[in-house]
Amino acid sequence: MKRKKKSRFFLKLLLILLLTILLFLIFFKTNLFTVNYLEVNLNNTKCVDEERIKSSTNILGQNLFLINKNFQEGILKKKFICIKAVNLSRSFPNKIKLGISGRKPEAIIFQFNIRDATESADLENIATPSANLSLDGLLIDNEGVIFSKDNFNLGIPKVFIAQQQTSFINKNYSIGSQMEDNIFITFLKILDAVKKFGININSSIISGMNLIIFSEPKIIFRLDNDVDTQIASLQLILGKAKIDSSKLEFIDLRFDKPIIKVSPKKMAKDKIICGIDVGSSKIATLIASLDDQGKISLIGISATPSRGVRKNQVVDIDEAVDAITESVEASERMAGYSISAAYVSLGGPQIESINQHAVVAVSEPEGEIKHSDIQRVNEAARAIPLSSAREILHVIPRTFTVDGQEGIKDPIGMTGVRLETETHIITGSSTSMRNLVKCISEVGIDVTELVFSGVSSSFAILTDTEKELGVVLVDIGGETTDVVIYIDGSVAYSSVIPIGARHITSDMAVGLRVSLESAEKIKLSLGKKQKIPVQAEESDDKSKAASLNKKKEEEFLDIRLLGIEEDVQKISRKSVVDGIIKPRLQEIFKFVGKEIKKSGFGTQIPSGLVLCGGGAQTVGVLEQAKYVLGFPARVGEIQGLSGLVEEIDSPAFASAAGLILYGSTQRSQGELHIPVFSSNLPIKNIVQKGIALVKSLLP
Repeated sequence: MKRKKKSRFFLKLLLILLLTILLFLIFFKTNLFTVNYLEVNLNNTKCVDEERIKSSTNILGQNLFLINKNFQEGILKKKFICIKAVNLSRSFPNKIKLGISGRKPEAIIFQFNIRDATESADLENIATPSANLSLDGLLIDNEGVIFSKDNFNLGIPKVFIAQQQTSFINKNYSIGSQMEDNIFITFLKILDAVKKFGININSSIISGMNLIIFSEPKIIFRLDNDVDTQIASLQLILGKAKIDSSKLEFIDLRFDKPIIKVSPKKMAKDKIICGIDVGSSKIATLIASLDDQGKISLIGISATPSRGVRKNQVVDIDEAVDAITESVEASERMAGYSISAAYVSLGGPQIESINQHAVVAVSEPEGEIKHSDIQRVNEAARAIPLSSAREILHVIPRTFTVDGQEGIKDPIGMTGVRLETETHIITGSSTSMRNLVKCISEVGIDVTELVFSGVSSSFAILTDTEKELGVVLVDIGGETTDVVIYIDGSVAYSSVIPIGARHITSDMAVGLRVSLESAEKIKLSLGKKQKIPVQAEESDDKSKAASLNKKKEEEFLDIRLLGIEEDVQKISRKSVVDGIIKPRLQEIFKFVGKEIKKSGFGTQIPSGLVLCGGGAQTVGVLEQAKYVLGFPARVGEIQGLSGLVEEIDSPAFASAAGLILYGSTQRSQGELHIPVFSSNLPIKNIVQKGIALVKSLLP
């Protein structure tokens, strides 16, 4: 009996052993639990894409149970400093999920020579500093970690470190470093608190123990005092100002009794102009004030990455509304005003145009031609066959004829019987226009007028002389390029080409095998006036070394100094420019040439080409424009504005700045503007008095 029990025991033990071996073979020696799927979810991570994450791990092909979670997470965070957190989770039987969270930039740091200014006791009157955009700043997150370089991001507060700040200079902070000095820990604490109070920080200066924040209002902290007390005082001051409906200009918290300066008079609402440029690469919101003398001052600026927009058309309303809201609110905080109406840009391949002739009889043949006659002839010009899917955006009078007398710019006050006009009519997709107006309306803003982006850019870039002589405006945006031809002072032809600067970036990303973000950094660096840092080699002979270094400067780029983390070899400047950028630029200008030929005005544009848009900053753009088209060319500069103009000192802001200038001309003429609603789009026509264009309104 005992023997039987013993046999049964050993039999059970053998079965358990066999079952264990079987389970071991199933779990670890078969392909059932071999990882074949790797799902990557990126959250606020622009420095790395899904493919680079996958290629940086050895997860695929491993057994699901043998993967070391902490080890794999550590590898990614170590390789990509811009990644803040990684969450690895298993999904049976053969799938791994990676949740990647990127570091969010809290500020961008520049070294700046402001010693003399900040040593003065009168910190209230220090002007807003302006960074040298040819130099890269350091992006830091809320932990003080430097994780990337950048030089142009209006959505991030700029921090200017004075040169006497030796702790900053001597430590030679670089990507991957963590700012552990008390001065920076305190600064980040203040930055977080001020943001929570709803104050938008445009820029700030750290000099000695003083922190000057340029915002509305300007605020000064003492970094070696009790910061918590200063923050609490600021909260009380802001709360009281809100209750009293007071506008604060200046707060100095360095003393036991803070110094407060209140604006004596708030600017009238009817003198505020807002322009919202909804593009495929960025959404720019500008707010300006217009004084009694007609001076336009920029008081609010914001540019945020575009979302929900492709080729200047809304493709995702929720995403677009969020992006527009972010841009508008940032600009409102900077300006200190809440916007209720705005001029909005419209572009994309949907835009079409046609030239139209119209004739009417003057209402009083024995009297003078009146504005009502101009309105009637413009209404007659609008009578063009249009499908239900399209609406008229602009009716732009080019020239008038009175009783056979041609070439008249402004017929008002003349005597005649027969009034004729040549007009340029721009139309757009009804669906696209309504979707855009709906997005703006959901932000809580009425659309005063939709303006073709090419027309708005011309207001900021072109001179009256160029328009009179004949000129071609080429606005190279992210995914489209606007072409507008001016003849005799008015628009004679307009079109949109479905190709833009982002195509150049895509070509570079493919050709150099880097991410789109890295390709964009390289492209912008190549387009700077100062060359980006290059790799140099030593030589015994000084003259030969200088010659060699100069040659290398022309040939190779050290992309590591741009904050690019991809493991790539030396990049030849010549191969990038000649092999990638130049062919795409030539393609863009060949399309422009076709549009010029199609217009029939190729022999009437002695002023040549004026380039604007973000693509106008691309290296070699002027040379290729001249080479392909044979016309003189220049990169346009924004004119006619004052105030915070240094923040938009780039052709990329031409359309947004043009909306402000366009709006100011309408207000200066005392014209009535009917808000545009998403359910019904009364689109108005445009006029610029200086070039004798006459505006007509829809009832």
